[in-house]
Amino acid sequence: MNWSEFEGKPFVSLRLWKRGDDGGWWPDGKREMSVRIRELPDLAAAIAEALDLAEANQRHWREQQASRPAPPMPGRRVMDPATLPPANGSEAFDEFSEHRR
Repeated sequence: MNWSEFEGKPFVSLRLWKRGDDGGWWPDGKREMSVRIRELPDLAAAIAEALDLAEANQRHWREQQASRPAPPMPGRRVMDPATLPPANGSEAFDEFSEHRR
């Protein structure tokens, strides 16, 4: 960002920078934007709103991640218990029933 002037009128020049072949950083002439001084309050309000939305999005994402089960350990298969064969022939496993010998 830098302060510039055109025909005696000040403005803010915003540019993206990219690394050149020499390893140095140079402004990208194809990616720039000019903001008139009178437009700065609206731009600031829009950026503040974007920050609020980003914060809400991050908070929502963290809540979603916290409610998900932990991923399986690397190298271990996760099996769906419904696909396992019954423990004793045709009887389904019941952890609350007495062990039969």
